[in-house]
Amino acid sequence: MAVWELTVTGRVQGVGFRWFVKRLALGMEVTGWVRNMPDSSVLVLAQAQEDVLNVFVSLMRLGNSRASVAKIDISPLDDSKDYYDFEIRK
Repeated sequence: MAVWELTVTGRVQGVGFRWFVKRLALGMEVTGWVRNMPDSSVLVLAQAQEDVLNVFVSLMRLGNSRASVAKIDISPLDDSKDYYDFEIRK
């Protein structure tokens, strides 16, 4: 199981992007969490098989109808914790 930290920049706060990411993750059986950051980015910690994460990131790049994703930075983590759900964190 791979764990990636994803930093998403663009118009991704105040447009329902976290809910979009959560629905996407639940539909793809990706676990982890998503949260807004003070610098207007969105941080995502995602855990799944690497091929699933690649598709997840590709779909996140499309965003929802009100978001505009400029960039997604991907950092693989050596996180041995298992996540069992996908949640929106404050």
